[in-house]
Amino acid sequence: MRRRAILLPALISGMILGGLLVASLRVGDWFRGPDPEMLAAASLQPVPMRLARDAARRAIERSFAMPLKAAGKDANVAVRFLDRPGSFAARAVAVV
Repeated sequence: MRRRAILLPALISGMILGGLLVASLRVGDWFRGPDPEMLAAASLQPVPMRLARDAARRAIERSFAMPLKAAGKDANVAVRFLDRPGSFAARAVAVV
């Protein structure tokens, strides 16, 4: 009776560990799954690019405005990307 009582927890823990091993192999396959070229192409789509630009713009605005506001200046920082319509470079190229 005692032998069965010892084997049962060992069997259960073996099943749990085996299940975790199978799950970790599946997760490992999932991490290796996406093709780098596919990910690069997907990241260049309009929506991810817009989200990345907006996040970068907000971060740059905050990082420039924060020290000025800490010094007591009332600062308004506007960030524009050079390749966006309405930016200084776009206007300069349009004039030339």
